[in-house]
Order: sequence, then C-alpha cells, then structure tokens
Amino acid sequence: MTNIWKLAQTKTETETDPIDVGTIPVNMDKSIALPASMRARLNRAVAEVLKPTYFDKIPLGPVFEALAKLNIQVIQEDGTPWSGFLMGGKRCGDPQASSQHADFELAYREPGKNGLLVNAVLSLSWCKMPSENYEVVGYIS
Repeated sequence: MTNIWKLAQTKTETETDPIDVGTIPVNMDKSIALPASMRARLNRAVAEVLKPTYFDKIPLGPVFEALAKLNIQVIQEDGTPWSGFLMGGKRCGDPQASSQHADFELAYREPGKNGLLVNAVLSLSWCKMPSENYEVVGYIS
C-alpha cells in the first residue's frame, strides 16, 4: 500500500490549481491508505462547501471540486469518474429520510501515485426541509 502521508504534508490549505485528475487513470489494483491528517483536510474541504447546510439542490459538483483540489476523485466501482444522480425528497424527520444516504468510493490521483483509497469514502445524507431546501450533511469516513 502507498502511504500518502508526505503528500498530505506538502499540500497547502489554499492550494487552488489542482491537476486535471480526469486525465490520470485510476489504478484499481493499487490500494492507498489515507492518513488521518489527510482525512482531516478532506473533511475540512467538504465542511467548507456544506457550511451553509441548506441548499436548493444537493451540491455534488462543488463537493467533488473541493476534493479534486486535493487530488481526490469520486469514482464508480470500475474506477471511472462518478456519474449519476441522487434520488429522494423525503422530509427531515420522516423515518424514510434515513434511506437518503450515499457512500462514494474515492481514488487518489496524481501522476505516478494513484489508486483506490481503501479506508475512506465520501458519505452524504440529505432530507428536505419545510422550506423546500435540502439539508445536506457530508464527511469523509
């Protein structure tokens, strides 16, 4: 397993010009362990996007972009970039709202150092408020 500890130490919080992760194929045979310090940085990036908490739509694009700035890409089971949509408009407090949850696989993508993150996923959950806005909670587990 590749340890990206040194990469976590060298990236700055304000780094804004990520590589084009879409051009680097994910090596699904390579497992990468996400260090705790990098998990904390990813969680701060997700929290910054979801800080308002209430949205007229689920902000997948901005969350994915925040992760991409740290060379993390949300992927499908075959290693390709995630593509899809989320369903569910149950009201907050409705017992069925608890099923409105998605876990997304993640890959670290940088030239020469890319692969599936084996100890981390992006978890998102959402429900609809009486205002018709979505309450969205997300984190890297």
